[in-house]
Amino acid sequence: MSKRLKVSLVIGWFASAVTFSAGAQAQVGDSGFEPFNSFIQRVSTAEVASVAAAPGAKVSDAAEIERMRQHVLSLYAGVAVSHSFVADGQYFDCVGLTEQPSLRALGLKSLASPPPLPPASPAVGAIGPGGAPQALADQSRIWNGRDRFGNTQTCEAGRFPMRRVTLEEIARFGTLRQFFQKGADGAGEFRPPGDLSPASLAHKYAHALQYVTNYGGSSSVNLWSPNLSTIAANTNMSLSQHWYVNYTADGSAVQTAEGGWQNLPNKYGINKSVLFIYWTADGYNKTGCYDLDCVGFVQYDPTLPLARAFSNYSVSGGTQYVFQMTYELYKGNWWFGFNGHWGGYFPGKIYGTGKLAQNASMIDYGGETVGTPTYPPMGSGAFASGGFGHSAYQALVKYYTSGTATTMKDATLVEQQPSPTCYTDDMHDNSGVSGYSTYFFFGGPGGSGC
Repeated sequence: MSKRLKVSLVIGWFASAVTFSAGAQAQVGDSGFEPFNSFIQRVSTAEVASVAAAPGAKVSDAAEIERMRQHVLSLYAGVAVSHSFVADGQYFDCVGLTEQPSLRALGLKSLASPPPLPPASPAVGAIGPGGAPQALADQSRIWNGRDRFGNTQTCEAGRFPMRRVTLEEIARFGTLRQFFQKGADGAGEFRPPGDLSPASLAHKYAHALQYVTNYGGSSSVNLWSPNLSTIAANTNMSLSQHWYVNYTADGSAVQTAEGGWQNLPNKYGINKSVLFIYWTADGYNKTGCYDLDCVGFVQYDPTLPLARAFSNYSVSGGTQYVFQMTYELYKGNWWFGFNGHWGGYFPGKIYGTGKLAQNASMIDYGGETVGTPTYPPMGSGAFASGGFGHSAYQALVKYYTSGTATTMKDATLVEQQPSPTCYTDDMHDNSGVSGYSTYFFFGGPGGSGC
């Protein structure tokens, strides 16, 4: 949830820590299916008292609730939904690719053309650097039937399932800005080079980075779903992700393109990891959001499974599920790739005149958690020393060396483990292991005193 930009920056964050309760957090109630038009009507007429009284709500100010309402209404203004369905306890609305919010709000008249295909996913059944089997994690095929209300869980040609953003979800974050942000009070905390993710920050990390001019990168991401349902109150997030970063010398304009898997019950309403993306153009201050929660990302592939749970997760000592994730800056847009397909992009104009519109200056990969005072498991919950089949990992870590060609180079990463009592790293740069090049293990059980 917050993302740590190490080095010249590090960001501390999230304000909405509550104990996860399936009943309190679920997006779908027991009173019956709510069609899209009924949802919009309910948002339009919702009273302050009803929003403030919703389960887990942290907002009571009438002006703030009105800002939340207007955001939801603006997000769907001009959108024609063909039909909706329920999956993973959340609503998804079938929205036309050419009608999606970011295209309209940014004045983009058509979808951009993607780069050549990103790196292919590792072969199913491939053997990793410890002999354990791998399988490809691909959620795009898990919805092929009907939901419990009888609605088809697929969209018509030219449409994609957009997760419904509700007033109730936003209200759990206190303010609209906190809903968008990745951290407490929304402010990114700049720190000088060398002061990387101090252990005192509310967000904890085990990751690996490299300072290098780049145009994106790729890795094979080992998929886990750490359990957050039994953790003490105020613990709310665990993830594995990529960060592509650029910033001004004084750290005043940190810009990122990010993504990976994340378990964040307070947001998604389920205690399972989902696929996510995130961006900021100003150090997590006034810009950025997750997924399609605000204007920013443009979905290109209607099968891109943003915010969806996976059908399988890795098991310690058993099958290791992976997905290939890529970012590439191509013709001014930051394209996001999942399992060998381009899913969509962050248009270059959201970064304005910032440095990320030209290139990134740092690549970063690994895990992050939030929890106060008790931190959740990261990755598999095992320390990096557990190795393949037991510890979480990212492999085939490479970066793009040019903005005009698809030339990639193995990363040379420096591990960072600022909270070693709770989370560790084990780095293997340019390892020589067949098919894995640069890879690293990371993770840990969390706990107190991190």
